[in-house]
Amino acid sequence: MHYIKSKIINIENNLIIVENNNIGYKGYLIDTLNRDLKIDNEVKLFYLNYRNEFIDESLFFIDENVLNLSKQLLQIKYFGIKTLNNLFNNISFNDLINYVNNQEIDKVMKLTNIKLNILKEVFSIVSDKILNKKYNKKQMEIINSLHKLGYGINNIYKVISIIDSSLDEELILQKALFELNEIKN
Repeated sequence: MHYIKSKIINIENNLIIVENNNIGYKGYLIDTLNRDLKIDNEVKLFYLNYRNEFIDESLFFIDENVLNLSKQLLQIKYFGIKTLNNLFNNISFNDLINYVNNQEIDKVMKLTNIKLNILKEVFSIVSDKILNKKYNKKQMEIINSLHKLGYGINNIYKVISIIDSSLDEELILQKALFELNEIKN
């Protein structure tokens, strides 16, 4: 089953109960920024059964793009339903894409209270899967090193994205440090 057209029976605290052919389905509604859902309305919901060693839950999505991205995000270690709800309760799919495109990781962290290490992976997945911008292992190590040195994560991503990734690691680091110091001045 990819999606179901169902009548909304109840929505409460990100849990939704819908009915289709006299069968009730209960699960988490992701992407609740679309708040025009009302009880007794018929709605098309995309479905994902999320299982791991601890849970087996149904997830419902209004937007297929959110579903497809969520499948990727749920593979991140320590990223589960609670974090997914937190992300899409506070940021729309399009806003998330814009924040990633503009490398505004600090803004997303403030809006969602998701930890930086998890958001780095979210940004990496969105960059790779949706924006087709890829950061290789070398670039990620440099990003982490520069962040540990105290440079702002937004600026680091902006600088790394404009430096040729085929360069030697030391040269990338040197160019990144130069660019970051220019931003500070």
